[in-house]
Amino acid sequence: MDPDITLRVHDDDITRGYNVSVAATPDFVREIAAATGATPDSVGVEKLVAAQKKHLGVVPPKMVYDQAAGTAKKIADVAKASDNQTLLVVRLVDYHRTRQRFGPLDFSLGEHGVLTCPNGQTSSKAYRSNSGDGWNYRFFAAQCEGCPLTGRCRGDAVKPSSYRQVFISSYYYQYRTAIDYMKSDEFKADMALRPHIERVIACLVRYNHARTTRKLGLQNADFQVKMAAAAYNLKHWLVLIRQRQKQQQVRSLSP
Repeated sequence: MDPDITLRVHDDDITRGYNVSVAATPDFVREIAAATGATPDSVGVEKLVAAQKKHLGVVPPKMVYDQAAGTAKKIADVAKASDNQTLLVVRLVDYHRTRQRFGPLDFSLGEHGVLTCPNGQTSSKAYRSNSGDGWNYRFFAAQCEGCPLTGRCRGDAVKPSSYRQVFISSYYYQYRTAIDYMKSDEFKADMALRPHIERVIACLVRYNHARTTRKLGLQNADFQVKMAAAAYNLKHWLVLIRQRQKQQQVRSLSP
């Protein structure tokens, strides 16, 4: 009966409904929005940041998310939505794990757009890709002749007389920076905050009526989850006030 509902696929569970995106601190929901069920989880990330900027006038310095948003493009999208004020902290999807040949990350992109291969050969011959957001670099056969890494680089996919083409994404530097950040202790500390969102979601669903829509249409579903988040924030705010009052009473009774 609801024309805005689409199929929502979550692991092995397939249902008809909406997909809700939530941004929260350990204490409060900062932003929440409903989308149609078929909308991927990662689509709403930069929208949550942009909405905080619009509604609150501020954006978080970091936004911790799961691997559903683990791409360099998504990191760049969040940075753009926040005017480079928000860092998307996410574990990157490893698209190169099953590659037999050298991939883009095995090549080094230096200043002035010069690409260096694993054997030290360089190329500045780059052409804008028609099938992806990036550039196609070419290493010619003369550069690859006699290379000890030919088997891992060209293999059987490239003829000895042909050039070796390497696609470098427009988000190459974001990917490199994210990989380095993933190796840091700061990244581990950030990811330790990730489970807090599950507690917030559980409270929204169990105690604030954010599981089932009461009216038809995306607009009504979005309004309902926003009211659910407002109710959650108000109740948790009261809890924090009471905790503070108790702490003040204990301090006042102390000798």
